[in-house]
Amino acid sequence: MSTLNAVLLCCDMQPGIVDLVLGADTANPERVSCIENVRRAVTKARDADVKVIFINVAVPGYTDQDSVHRNKLFSYLHKNDTLRVDSTEAQPLADFRPQGDEILITKHRMGPFSTTDVLRLIEESKATKVYLCGLSTSGVILSCVRTLADLDYEIVVLDDACGDKDDEVHRVLTQKIFPVQADVKKVADAFASS
Repeated sequence: MSTLNAVLLCCDMQPGIVDLVLGADTANPERVSCIENVRRAVTKARDADVKVIFINVAVPGYTDQDSVHRNKLFSYLHKNDTLRVDSTEAQPLADFRPQGDEILITKHRMGPFSTTDVLRLIEESKATKVYLCGLSTSGVILSCVRTLADLDYEIVVLDDACGDKDDEVHRVLTQKIFPVQADVKKVADAFASS
């Protein structure tokens, strides 16, 4: 077990989300930097013996009667046949796949807590601190911050290992909103033992 009593949630590092949030231009410096920072966060967590939990989002097959059709985003994804569970765009990027006893969880909503057992995994690890990285800042990261704060976890958002389609939204969240409930750090300053 980690001496930090912490876990890292690495969220939605999959082609369909990366292209949507960071753009499809693989040479874009902002895209390259964000992906590299998420990669560094995962490596630093592993080196610090912090449990890494990978979380992806995918849309299962819904029927016309399912309540998801009231959900604006997931109804859109379903109608446009995107991010299906079995699609390439929903699979993790090569560098963001579990190693050893790490876990990949697939969620079916923006936040990971209502459709997965990730909270149980955090509790079982005896973690009191949760590090967050991935895409998008205004989506899964915001959802995680709000839920984990209500559950009294210590939260660290790795702002240079998060990204959003809107740079201003990312800035406002990481500089003004998140600091009320979480520490906001750079990957370089994360996972220290003290």
